[in-house]
Amino acid sequence: MITSSTLFYAYLIASAFTAILFIIDKKLAVSGSSRISEKNLIMASLLCGWPGGLLAMKLVRHKTKKIEFQVLMALAIIANIVLVVWAYR
Repeated sequence: MITSSTLFYAYLIASAFTAILFIIDKKLAVSGSSRISEKNLIMASLLCGWPGGLLAMKLVRHKTKKIEFQVLMALAIIANIVLVVWAYR
């Protein structure tokens, strides 16, 4: 079984990584450069990085108008919560 401190650090590291991805993608979008795919942003969020992704979305106003992306982000958050609750029941 995964300890709560291990889970905390996994979310912390994944969130920092995901936030950085979102911020980089925002900068690339503004500059018109090649972007990080939405699939990769959602996958990073799904792999415990959703807190950082959500925070970065709000801080840099990135992907806040794309409804499809927001729905996928919400599903990633729900999946994470369900898995954590299931693992610790």
